[in-house]
Amino acid sequence: MKLLIADDEKIIRQGLMEVDWKSIGIEKVKCVSSGTVALQIIAEDCPDVILADICMPGFSGLELAKFIDEKKYKCKVILLTGYEKFSYAKEAIRYHAFEYLMKPANVNEILHTVQRAIIQLQSESGYQLYEQSQNEYKTVSEQQGNKIIQSIILFLEQNYMNDITLQQCAEYAHISAAYCSRLIKKETSYNFTFLLNMMRMIKAAELISQTEYRIFEICDKVGISDQRYFSKQFKKMFGKTPLEYRRTMADTKKISILDFVYSGNDDVRL
Repeated sequence: MKLLIADDEKIIRQGLMEVDWKSIGIEKVKCVSSGTVALQIIAEDCPDVILADICMPGFSGLELAKFIDEKKYKCKVILLTGYEKFSYAKEAIRYHAFEYLMKPANVNEILHTVQRAIIQLQSESGYQLYEQSQNEYKTVSEQQGNKIIQSIILFLEQNYMNDITLQQCAEYAHISAAYCSRLIKKETSYNFTFLLNMMRMIKAAELISQTEYRIFEICDKVGISDQRYFSKQFKKMFGKTPLEYRRTMADTKKISILDFVYSGNDDVRL
């Protein structure tokens, strides 16, 4: 994966060049100080991800996003700005920018955003989609199927606290709802509802062990309105009530949903 950084502020460029991009799969990084030079690089050898300041000499980040959108280049544009103007966000949406970040954005936020862009690129290029009248079907390699599942889990991590649906999850992964359902079942042995509840329980366990929030507050934070239902499901997964878990698992390490999904743990039932 190739990354192009375009920002006219020297201190910003220096900071971004020190980021551990290889940790998320970026192998080549180019850094320029103007939109004009960035445009030339994009035209000659379009990078996979572009991290650009909105306001730059020559071509602005928005103009770069417009150019890429019009040329239909298969890359993701992430825009940075120190100006909280709605007009900028509106233009970014119009030109299909992947994300719009406010300066100063911390390193973890930037890394996470670029990683999401990479996952989406891999999802878009890693499978073939075709339809037959009433029966839609798709083919995907085992490796790319795993990539799409990672994208789906990323969506759940970002939205588990909301009232999300299978359709929204499928749209995020750029696949149909029917195929999304089949792929989740194939790759994890669970259905969408189970996976969503698992995510909520894992996030709840983190809050229970690492914060002093009351149980009803945690219910609200993970998107469950019924505390009795929450407690019942939590005990099924962890073998303890929320309060028992808090007493015995204080400061426990962070739990990964991928560990549960791929562990083959048949004892987990929600």
